[in-house]
Amino acid sequence: MRDVLVVTSDTSISEETHAYTDTTCSTRSYYSKDGNTSFTVGDPSGDYYKVTYTETGFALKAGTAAAKTWWEARYTAAGESIDLTVGTELSGTGSGKNELNLFSVTSTTVQHGDDDNETYPTAMDSQVMTKQ
Repeated sequence: MRDVLVVTSDTSISEETHAYTDTTCSTRSYYSKDGNTSFTVGDPSGDYYKVTYTETGFALKAGTAAAKTWWEARYTAAGESIDLTVGTELSGTGSGKNELNLFSVTSTTVQHGDDDNETYPTAMDSQVMTKQ
């Protein structure tokens, strides 16, 4: 599995997860993407930077029947329903929530906390992502 942060403009980012069926990462099981706009970097908070953004879109694509079943069950457990088609991207609008988060950034890495719409997190939650 790979978590990826893609800068799509000077005020937008895409937070993505790519899952694979093999250890060489050549066969993708699924990907999910959260589109965020109005991305603003605020004041430093210790070793981190406070950021805000708005969740404005999402995309999900199952590449295998197992991934389709897993995602549909996950949504059902959350009280929602989706109907995925293997190989076809499902996309829609995001929650529209204004999110608060912390980012740790160096010249080659980025890591972030778990976003919340009421308070800033106090620690990093994601794996360290390396610039490629």
